[in-house]
This record gives sequence, C-alpha cells and structure tokens, in this order.
Amino acid sequence: MTNYIVIGTKPWNYQVFKEVLDLNMKVIKLHKKFQFKEEGIFKTHIYKNEQYQDVICLALFREDWLERKNDLSKLVFRGK
Repeated sequence: MTNYIVIGTKPWNYQVFKEVLDLNMKVIKLHKKFQFKEEGIFKTHIYKNEQYQDVICLALFREDWLERKNDLSKLVFRGK
C-alpha cells in the first residue's frame, strides 16, 4: 500500500515540483515560506522581454510536508 499526500484533490507520493523565473522573487519567497527547497537553476533558460532569464527549480518533498503540514495548514487557513 502506498501512502499519498493530498494537496487539493490530487494525491502525490514523493514531491511537488515548481519552476519559477528568477526575477519573480515574491513567488520564490512564497514557495520557500511553504517549505519548498531550491533544487537548482537553469541558467539563461528562458528568453523573455528581450533578455535571457534564469529559471529556479523548487520542490516540496513528502517528508517535509508530513513533518510540517499542521503548521503550514495554520499558515494557509489562518482566520478561517
């Protein structure tokens, strides 16, 4: 039997992966607040607005989510 984590309505087994443009620091900071870890950088990966931009790779691992899900739920659903 496999254990799954449910975020929204989709189960996942190991990690949730996200790619963010390096100039989008607000989104990177938000993901890190929710325990996403930086896994790597694709240098000059996207050409946008007449310049090349790096892409930051972020992941949330199952172990981190299980360890902190109660604290993170309070952060997400505060005041509700």
